[in-house]
Amino acid sequence: MPPATNPFVWTLPAPLVEALEPHGARRSFAAGAVVHAAGSRSTAIFQVRAGRVRLERVTASGRPLTLTLLYPGSWFGDLGCLVDRPRTDDAIAETAVEVRQVSRETFERVLERRPALMRALLAELAGRLLLVLERFEEANVTELPARMAARLLAMQAVHDQHEAPGSALPLTQQRLADMVGVTRENAARVLAQWRRRGWVRSQRGSLTVIAPKALAALARSG
Repeated sequence: MPPATNPFVWTLPAPLVEALEPHGARRSFAAGAVVHAAGSRSTAIFQVRAGRVRLERVTASGRPLTLTLLYPGSWFGDLGCLVDRPRTDDAIAETAVEVRQVSRETFERVLERRPALMRALLAELAGRLLLVLERFEEANVTELPARMAARLLAMQAVHDQHEAPGSALPLTQQRLADMVGVTRENAARVLAQWRRRGWVRSQRGSLTVIAPKALAALARSG
């Protein structure tokens, strides 16, 4: 699923993925382990092969802010390698995780040998930028319930590809609030309304979508 439609899958162009396939090493991380840390050198790119990776950033007040969750098939760490800058966020194993790690040198060598792959990568990165701009626009013109509904459904679509369809999402109220860019209190008020309507069910550390059609209609109305 392209990044312009779902923020939980960050892809690379298929020809580039194919070119990278013979390279890299598989690494395993226990739940809670740091795959890469903010401020560290960008020495490799990673592909999630199993499990989930959480990208987060620490706010000025010291609170971890969840940016997104990445599911199998997603790549991350490529921007830091391309611009030769330190990591801007922490990548943490949300569950037990297996990743494929490709060194920055190998990544650059593959791109240098096949310029068409660089052009395809730039198009992919432009898609991610458009996604960011879309989220910024949504935050200014779209009502909060519609934004939350769209984000929940986007996550559910990817989650269902790797877990039992319709199973609980690994979301707390705070995490969902972070992903939509609002306070926990505002997100909690919307979720409370949805629970009363029977649209969602919340458990400790998770959220289950009960009425996807109702949420989809709300997302379209935003």
